[in-house]
Amino acid sequence: MSSHSPPRWVDRILRRMLPGGVLGETILGDLHQEHREYVEAGRPLPGAWYAMVSLGLVFRYALERIRPSAPPINQAEEGDGFRGFRDFGHDMRLGLRLFRSTPVLSCAAALVIGLGIGLTTQVFSVMQGGMLSGLPVPNPETLFYIDWNRLESGRQSDESPVYDFASIRESFGSAETMAAFTTVTANLSDEEGVPERYYAAWVTGNALDVAGVPPLMGRSLRPDDDRPGAPAVTVLSHRVWRDRYGEAANLIGSSIRVNGTPTTVVGVMPEGYRFPFDEDLWIPLGFDPAGVVRQDGAERMQVFGRLKAGVTFEAARAELDRVSAVLASDFPHTNEGVTFGIDRFDHLHLPAEVRAAMWIMLLATLGVLAVACANVANLLLARASLRTREVALRSALGASRFRIARQYLGESAVLAILGGGVGLVLSLWGIRAYQQFTAGIVKPFWMDAELNTVALLYAGFATVMAALLAGLVPGIQASGLNVGETLKDRSRGSTGLRIGKTGSLLVSGEIAISCALLVTAGLMVRSMVNVGTIDLGFSAENVATAQVTIPNADPTERDLFFDRLSERLAEEPSVATVAYATHLPGLGAMNGVLSVEGVSYASDLDRPQAYIVGVSDQFFETVGVEPVEGRDFHSLEVRADHEDPVVLVSTSFADLHFPGGGAVGQRIRMGAGDSENPWRTVIGVVPDLHVGGGVGGLGDDRKTRERIYLPTGAMDRASFAIMVGLAGSDRGFLSALRRAVADVDPDLPIYDTTMLDVALYEATWFFRLFGASFLMFGVAALFIAAVGLYGVMAFSVRQRRKEIGIRKAIGAEPRSLLANVVAKGMTQVGIGLAIGAPVGGALGWSLQGILFGVDALDPVVYTSIIGVLAVTGALACLVPARAAAAVDPIETMKA
Repeated sequence: MSSHSPPRWVDRILRRMLPGGVLGETILGDLHQEHREYVEAGRPLPGAWYAMVSLGLVFRYALERIRPSAPPINQAEEGDGFRGFRDFGHDMRLGLRLFRSTPVLSCAAALVIGLGIGLTTQVFSVMQGGMLSGLPVPNPETLFYIDWNRLESGRQSDESPVYDFASIRESFGSAETMAAFTTVTANLSDEEGVPERYYAAWVTGNALDVAGVPPLMGRSLRPDDDRPGAPAVTVLSHRVWRDRYGEAANLIGSSIRVNGTPTTVVGVMPEGYRFPFDEDLWIPLGFDPAGVVRQDGAERMQVFGRLKAGVTFEAARAELDRVSAVLASDFPHTNEGVTFGIDRFDHLHLPAEVRAAMWIMLLATLGVLAVACANVANLLLARASLRTREVALRSALGASRFRIARQYLGESAVLAILGGGVGLVLSLWGIRAYQQFTAGIVKPFWMDAELNTVALLYAGFATVMAALLAGLVPGIQASGLNVGETLKDRSRGSTGLRIGKTGSLLVSGEIAISCALLVTAGLMVRSMVNVGTIDLGFSAENVATAQVTIPNADPTERDLFFDRLSERLAEEPSVATVAYATHLPGLGAMNGVLSVEGVSYASDLDRPQAYIVGVSDQFFETVGVEPVEGRDFHSLEVRADHEDPVVLVSTSFADLHFPGGGAVGQRIRMGAGDSENPWRTVIGVVPDLHVGGGVGGLGDDRKTRERIYLPTGAMDRASFAIMVGLAGSDRGFLSALRRAVADVDPDLPIYDTTMLDVALYEATWFFRLFGASFLMFGVAALFIAAVGLYGVMAFSVRQRRKEIGIRKAIGAEPRSLLANVVAKGMTQVGIGLAIGAPVGGALGWSLQGILFGVDALDPVVYTSIIGVLAVTGALACLVPARAAAAVDPIETMKA
């Protein structure tokens, strides 16, 4: 369906409810024209706008259908619309008087609706800021990224070798233009101020033009900036320009140092722009397609571009499959079994699992709102049952069904409006809590939550829906009274409206929704608990960490820096060990292919893979790990000039490749079959350590745990993690670590300074956020449903006082009366559980991709939730049941 076409499902509903003939077609045509103008104006969420406008028309004409005495809308006299609004205002004033007459119950109802509106508005704000609004670039739906897959060997990456990028750019006809980038960190320094470290993107010269956002000042990067040997230039973010250079107007054309290289500033991007992820500098890659060599170990980059007008992602995928086949045929050495995938660019940083979880979160909050509306509907039903004689008299005097129903809609509108105000306050608190929770988390620059215009429109829509949902049932019930029977039966003047069955159905629905939400919450909370109790395989306590990048330094200079830093840190009294590594333990690793000496492989696809980490000596000692076989690296073996290539392997690796034992002394080589890397001798086997990384901080430990540890001297990298083992709990050591680095090299900034246990905790923010959110939704729904069940049972007992008094007078035991009331309430609970448990299971299956250590049909979760709901339901029934058992038959008969 085109983005310029309104949602078809909305049109189908409209056609059923609009008047027939020319009038209906004219209304629909006008609405389509307004939708086109809305889209052409570039306004957000045109489909949602169309649905909201259409919903108003649907309810308008639906209500007209129950006004038999009213003329058709197209024949209405001028001023009828104003009179309808005036009458509805009268109904709302009546609702306010009823609010004042029962302030406690009315305030409780408004608060309940406010809770539902507040939760759903907060979650919608998070979704709208991070997912629905899309990447803040022109036409984000045409911006794509390409991933590289060799599924036969289990390799999948969002980075492609540079030679594949060059080939795809030449042959991929579906793309209007293509570019590439790689994200790193860069040291920025100048004549004034201390050096600072920023996230940077090394990009092809056309990358910023492909994204489509022009610079605020100066110019963007150009293709000629990207040629080898071109003058060094950079574009800065608005944040750097503001914070470091005070928004200096003369910055364009000035020289700064990026990684020690004199570089000319040619542009400044607009405020808030940090494409592609959260970067502050954009630096040309110096990419030469003509110099690309197809060989293992080539540089890898993330590839993106824009689709041509009219090209769909399905067509682009089909063409990429053809390109993959051609490259595999022409270059079997590098591309056999390689395929390419394509998806929207904003999905690169929002995996399908996260998007699915966010939609389910929104569905969960709508469930809470539905429970709240059902509760208010029960309240209005209870009020209506006490006013049946009044309603019957109004009907007898000529009031239409529509007029009677509108009165209850006016009452629910008052409660919904008050609840909407409460909801806005709650959503503001929730958004602030979300912002504080995610303040220290690295996330895409466009992901933010705020109560903007779209979110306010959504809150207004939720308020209108709450008013309709809460007022429609009692309005329909009250307007359908049998007037003659009600007026004739004076003894039943207050009970002629039978609310028992309707109220019971509403309560069962509340219990069902609460059960589904609590099952989902239970699964997420169990995942959260399991994540918190992962066996890391190492100790993360009392380890201070920081990241450092040594640009343009050869391996010898790098070794010299770390030698001096180790000596300087040894002067600190609380330092026990000092190590450095390419990755912190538990926070990710590289993936690479390798060969085991003495094993033959039919092709490179058959060669094994393992996670790779470069580590120094004392790495394992710093985290309290000792080899289970052989020994650790010593200080000379981790230097770049060491001539005897060695390696450490994990227990899983040794068990898989050397099942008979004796891994020490065996040899492995990194790379594919044509690799020129040296054979490395295994000198030790270390325990399995949690790999981590990836979505939720879990990485791919569930797929494989095999790891190898290379000495840092064998790693051609500029960025490393510093690890300092402390003799005691000294959380304030981080400032001393910064001073130590500054003493060794004052021009070298460090970043991401934190304690290792804190870094591991923050890496699993995804599970804590979603687990806590679902738990809050489930508890809120449970509380509201319990209150609703109590209210219905209490009202039922109050209405049956005469019956109960008679039954006690003729010999009924209080125990049997109590059991009778509890049994009726628990029947409603049982119906709700029977419906809610399967729905919760369906939601659990949809979240299976982000559950950790728990199955979607986990019996512990289901048993616990059913038990909690049963106990809560029994308690909600018990108080009214005790009141029934305590009825005095003499007083009742007198009354």
